[in-house]
Amino acid sequence: MKLHRHLAILTALFGLFLANASAQPAATGGNPVEDLRTLFTKIQGKLQNGIVAEEALASDIAEATKLGDILAVSFHWGVEYAHIPTARQTKLARLSIDAGADIVIGSHPHVLQGIETYKDGLILYSLGNFVFDQIGSDENESLVVKFHWNADGTRSFELVPMRIVGTFPRAATDAETEETIARIASWSPDPGPVRAGEVA
Repeated sequence: MKLHRHLAILTALFGLFLANASAQPAATGGNPVEDLRTLFTKIQGKLQNGIVAEEALASDIAEATKLGDILAVSFHWGVEYAHIPTARQTKLARLSIDAGADIVIGSHPHVLQGIETYKDGLILYSLGNFVFDQIGSDENESLVVKFHWNADGTRSFELVPMRIVGTFPRAATDAETEETIARIASWSPDPGPVRAGEVA
């Protein structure tokens, strides 16, 4: 039996909404792409000096959960070239999970950052670059994450390390994979889930 799910991806600080939905209507009964565009317009109006207000973020994430079965929130945040997320990143990520997000995906630092399983959600603080032209081993270490929603209700994820060569990603070798997984584990609050690939 094939499961049909609605996926709503909410980029809270960068300005892009995407919806990938089956032919079935969204929970609101409307067009999921239009629903997300409307929600995005509301969020843009709540920015304070380009920074999202925490109360507004929590409220809008809770509202976005009605648009699909799975909610991914993406942030453009953090300090460039820093492998450890800031306290603000951690606070917003956990707030997002508390408000109903299933997964939080970060971008901007240009390098990988740690991963956290928080309650029943997954936080990917930064996936690094993917198709990019920066020089440096850190900047050319990348990651693909496969997130699985299983029929029995359990969730798991798989980390697929990549290397950027000539601006394009390639699969990491076995040795590179082990190195990347170990590095991500060292930047993560709890290295166990990084290796196990399990979400509570």
